[in-house]
Amino acid sequence: MGVVLAGCLIAGAYAAIAGGALSRFGDGPGGLAGLPQLALLAIAVLLGVPSAFLSRTRPARALLVLVGPLAVAFGYFFFTHAVDPCASGLVDSTATVRGAPLCATTGGYLEIDTRFHLLEHAVAGGLLLAAYGALLRRVDARR
Repeated sequence: MGVVLAGCLIAGAYAAIAGGALSRFGDGPGGLAGLPQLALLAIAVLLGVPSAFLSRTRPARALLVLVGPLAVAFGYFFFTHAVDPCASGLVDSTATVRGAPLCATTGGYLEIDTRFHLLEHAVAGGLLLAAYGALLRRVDARR
């Protein structure tokens, strides 16, 4: 899961800096272009099943191993939009980053511009992954 998020962070940073065709990566009708990312995150969740089975003598860890990656994936796809700085009013709708607009109106809604969309997902997903890792280490330390 960390590898997927790291790749998205690199691609998102490149899209934010360079713009161009890569800035449409992850966008599409109904989010269909995000299916490769969803598939990779689903694989990460499924890989937690054997680990959870092996941790069955420690129910808190087994539950965390199953629910944690699912929570990170959910946050990567959905929580990100709940904390969108443009939609929530944290930044001015006319704000720019190096001359590029930070916010855009899409489908009648103010949200982060396509150029920064993948970076927004990667940063939020990375923060959730770090929180999940810290929680997992805390549960492991309780042995």
